[in-house]
Amino acid sequence: MARNLHGSRSEMQGALKRAAPLRAHLHEVPGLVVDDESMLESAGVAEWDPLKLCVEVSALRLTGYQAKEWLNSEHHLVGQLGDTRRLVFSLTYSDDDLAIGRLCEAVDHLATEPPNRIGRRLGSHRWRS
Repeated sequence: MARNLHGSRSEMQGALKRAAPLRAHLHEVPGLVVDDESMLESAGVAEWDPLKLCVEVSALRLTGYQAKEWLNSEHHLVGQLGDTRRLVFSLTYSDDDLAIGRLCEAVDHLATEPPNRIGRRLGSHRWRS
């Protein structure tokens, strides 16, 4: 059992090591706002999960719903959640360098050529009453 715990701990450390440069890179991409540990300084925030990649895309004139749909259709990546402003991905210990690289490239592509700027049709997501 101790061996499994050690393996899990090292896998988790690997996931955290891969998440940090991804977050740092996306933080520098114009039009994206990436949550990081600085949110812990905000009132009402008790915890932050470094393996949840939360990216605000509203400056790209997109909703998180639209970004999630586009990343799925164009890059075959499935986000965990999209909302009116943000897109969330769950990073795990099974996401290797190749998977993190694919995600990075896809989100870069989204930011540099947002679908509303390259003539792609975007879905409209409206709440029904």
